[in-house]
Amino acid sequence: MACLCSNGGCQNQTTKENVENSYKDEYNQNLLKWDTYFYNICQEVSKNSSCLSRKIGSILIKDKRIISTGYNGPAPGIPHCDKRHLIDPDLRAVLETTGMSLENELEYCPRRYLGYKSGEGLQYCIALHSERNTLISAARMGIKTKKCSIAMSCGIPCKDCLTEIIGAGIKEIVCTDSSFYDSSSKYILNNSTLKVRIFSHLCNHETKINHKVNNFSLDINSSVCPNCGLFLMEK
Repeated sequence: MACLCSNGGCQNQTTKENVENSYKDEYNQNLLKWDTYFYNICQEVSKNSSCLSRKIGSILIKDKRIISTGYNGPAPGIPHCDKRHLIDPDLRAVLETTGMSLENELEYCPRRYLGYKSGEGLQYCIALHSERNTLISAARMGIKTKKCSIAMSCGIPCKDCLTEIIGAGIKEIVCTDSSFYDSSSKYILNNSTLKVRIFSHLCNHETKINHKVNNFSLDINSSVCPNCGLFLMEK
């Protein structure tokens, strides 16, 4: 069927759509490139962690530049958990109740030997989370954190880290997924202006984070993934 439009309407519309799609594609490629880059660095930073439970890395970003890094673990100079029972009589006494051998370094987190699940028995944990260590490193070096972004190789941070992130003036957190460390984290995000986004190359664009939690500036645009910010291109 021949086109009935006058003044080249169809051609103009097609040209406009091509320009828009070109912009969206370029935006997506750029976002994917930087997200992959920062994610890989978070993974490398996490390898410095001495935690026997899990290893997490975080980076503080300003204008696409990394200004601070951190991984989960105890404060500088504090013996790690694998040797703590050898010099801490209080922890040793608790571990002795399990009947385990305490003559060598520990292979697992002390809380695991005591039967605690992740996030439990924190009175025996001497480590700081990677997000907190990243902010502390920035403060130690006199680096301003206001309006920075923080990326991490884990899900949405715990309530303590989130509170400090908000207090430090961070504008956005970038996570590996939308899982919450604890229930209070969801409450804090729902009542803050902090933006949370998933690394675009890890996002499945399916399970939508609650819009109050996500608080992503492009959330109102149905063509944009509310979780990661990528334009959802028609196939």
